[in-house]
Amino acid sequence: MTSLRIYSQLSGGLGNQMFQFAAGVSAAHRLDCALELDVSLFGVDGLRSFLLERFCIDVAVASGVEIEALRAGLVSRGRVGQLWSQARGAGKTDKIYRQPGFHFDAQGWPKVGPGSLLVGYFQSERYFADVAPQIRDLFRLKHPVSEGGQKVFAQIRSTDVAVALHIRRGDYVGSNKVNQVHGTCSPDYYRRAIQIMGGLTEKRVTYFVFSDDTVYAAEFAAELDCAVVVEGSVERPWEDMILIAACHHQIIANSSFSWWGAWLNDRDAKIVIAPRNWFQRDAMLINNTVDLYPADWITL
Repeated sequence: MTSLRIYSQLSGGLGNQMFQFAAGVSAAHRLDCALELDVSLFGVDGLRSFLLERFCIDVAVASGVEIEALRAGLVSRGRVGQLWSQARGAGKTDKIYRQPGFHFDAQGWPKVGPGSLLVGYFQSERYFADVAPQIRDLFRLKHPVSEGGQKVFAQIRSTDVAVALHIRRGDYVGSNKVNQVHGTCSPDYYRRAIQIMGGLTEKRVTYFVFSDDTVYAAEFAAELDCAVVVEGSVERPWEDMILIAACHHQIIANSSFSWWGAWLNDRDAKIVIAPRNWFQRDAMLINNTVDLYPADWITL
């Protein structure tokens, strides 16, 4: 087992954690390092918790001493950093890599070395495309889904064409601060996506509508000829994600959660429709989202 380490700082909800973990797996693979996770940010605000243990991942969590040493400047600052660095054999390559923008960092990312702490969102397949099969394998659920989830799986399997449609509301609606950055996908976006999806599929389509606002989802689903509103669980978001991935095709929201639901669908013939604007207008002006979606996804 290599003594070298690389560290990935996790934050946010399930989708964000998956991006950060996947980038860490890729970097560890390239550098022949072991990956350890920095989970120190969870519990600070009481809003988010570490969720990746639900997947088939052997989680290695970095100690507080290791992370504090990295943040304090490592070898050059303090006895703790010196002792930790000597123990790990990390040497002069230790540093904090901060993703410089929302886009893929083609110049800086290949230069990341052993001992680095990865800090960013890494919301692009380009950060882990080299290990995509491994990532899909790791993001299998460790335990079977609930009885309710099994029933939805059975419904999906019984349809000619199952399309997952994700409507993200929650904090995107309930928090003015979050709404000013992200906004929500309009009903018109979903109607256009449904029209396009219908034109690309020859068989009868059943839409499986996933949302953190089931009342709103039911009102929208009433417009559709054939739809199932999935009664998801806030306590089991990983289950909804796997159910989204189980559908033949996906219409996603501006959400890393449904991004992963679509990406984990490994069908060659899948159709994914995604919103062109990941953020509200002002936030789009300062965040380059050119690398956000795989090239074969349709954006509206």
